[in-house]
Amino acid sequence: MILKIFVIVLAVWILLRLIASFREKKIDLFNFIIWSFVWLVIIVIVSHPLWTDKIAKFMGVGRGADIAFFIAIFLLFYLVFRVYVKITAVESDVTEVVKHIALINHKINQYGKKKKN
Repeated sequence: MILKIFVIVLAVWILLRLIASFREKKIDLFNFIIWSFVWLVIIVIVSHPLWTDKIAKFMGVGRGADIAFFIAIFLLFYLVFRVYVKITAVESDVTEVVKHIALINHKINQYGKKKKN
């Protein structure tokens, strides 16, 4: 019972932080909706644990806790993939910026050498 209360309070606090972050434009609408949905589902699952058993039986899994873990693992892999894609894009952008800076520095050095002569 204490764990249920703790998880619900934590989820509500995170939802409030999400709302504040969205209002401050720290996260976009898509991420706000996705994360709000995730935390609302967590609240519902913790509040009504028997529902997960019904979902598990429908999906052919033994227990509700098992289906919750499967979904959580799937969600984590998806999030890791999204982070990987974003990091790869940032690395590519940084490489392009460094190339441009190197070219600009090279041109400045050439211009400086021509001006001295």
